[in-house]
Amino acid sequence: MPKRNFTTFEVAKFCDVEPATVAYWVEKGLLPAFKTPGGHRRVSPIHLTEFMETHGMPIPPALMRQRDKYKILIVDDEELILDLLSKAFSKYQNKFEIKTASSGFEAGVLVASFSPDLVLLDLKMPGIDGFEICKRIKSTPETRKTKVIVMTGYYPISDVDRNLSSGIEFCIKKPFKTNEVIEKVCEVLGIDFGNIAVSK
Repeated sequence: MPKRNFTTFEVAKFCDVEPATVAYWVEKGLLPAFKTPGGHRRVSPIHLTEFMETHGMPIPPALMRQRDKYKILIVDDEELILDLLSKAFSKYQNKFEIKTASSGFEAGVLVASFSPDLVLLDLKMPGIDGFEICKRIKSTPETRKTKVIVMTGYYPISDVDRNLSSGIEFCIKKPFKTNEVIEKVCEVLGIDFGNIAVSK
């Protein structure tokens, strides 16, 4: 069952605090959260568990089970790349939930609504390019802990790194092998690639 995001009241129960305390954490940028179209705050399981681990709070089994699936957003203006990676990740449906975006605008909408754990991001796109998307993710309190792996044909790597905001996990050179991308995603998310089962 895909993991879902939690309300501030559910977070309060997990952390054994009052909802007002959770609201304070969110307002101060201590706990990443996003707002639904209706204006309600939501917290992703991975951000909540990271917050609890950082502050030495015991993590209930019910919360740990929510981390069985990780949300991956793939952003690229090339449909071939989106199809290639989507099909590769579909072999591991037990571990990943995938959404794709073919433009910077669409990516921005999905980062807010889908709340991905990790974004696979092409740098060279028309309109809002990968550089700008990356900066927005890392400069927004609600999304700054989202992992970002960039995919690019721009080289050398040092030139790319100088233009990226801090916090980028890794830069993958195009063309690439899909298996190597999945292995790198697992490494960044702390998943043992050798133990994830292929979906039937």
